[in-house]
Amino acid sequence: MAAKVNYYNTSWNDRISKKYVQNLEGDDIIIYLTGIDQTHSGLEAEVAFQVTPMVRLDLALSKGNWLYTDDAEGTYRDGGEDQNFAYSLKDIKIGDQPQTSLIAGLTLTPQEGAQVQFLMRNYRAHWSLWSPESYEYTPGETPFRGSPWQVPDYSVLDIHALYDLPVEVGSGSLSAFVHVFNALDAKYVTDAVNNSKYNSWDKNNDADDAEVFVGAPMSFNVGLQYSF
Repeated sequence: MAAKVNYYNTSWNDRISKKYVQNLEGDDIIIYLTGIDQTHSGLEAEVAFQVTPMVRLDLALSKGNWLYTDDAEGTYRDGGEDQNFAYSLKDIKIGDQPQTSLIAGLTLTPQEGAQVQFLMRNYRAHWSLWSPESYEYTPGETPFRGSPWQVPDYSVLDIHALYDLPVEVGSGSLSAFVHVFNALDAKYVTDAVNNSKYNSWDKNNDADDAEVFVGAPMSFNVGLQYSF
């Protein structure tokens, strides 16, 4: 058995970024954001256990807590004039990827040169990207502090198999492989934008206001590998 545990805590201060929005005429506008402060902390753990010469178990956990720690400022030009706004980002969860993941792997080696692996991946604590229109405010106003829409948790099963063919080709060897991705054909959302400019319904930070990107359906590839 082998195990590894890691804890991290990182602060990113006074970062710059940019967002794209549209004005009433349908023209794209770039918002230049400044003063973005973030903290990224979390725990990562891995365990590998060779149960028997034929069976191996792998487990991995990554649990993060990533959030904006202060509001930010943004500047964009509309109609030839610079417009300045504040954005209420303080304590909002950072989106664009899951903050928690669980991975479990089972590897079977029935004989030397033959291997099958089942890999289950579970993702959770995934928030959509914040939208400028929802978090924009002017000084003196009460800013919106609600959380962006949270993407539903999902799991994906992948299967990988490899077999060394009992033949020699010159000085090398041949192996056959097959990879099946999303073997259970799960339906899931890989990314989302909160209160989408193009697809939102009533802009109240729930599922009918998010622009989503769905995961790939079940797919596979089969091939030969030549090693020399």
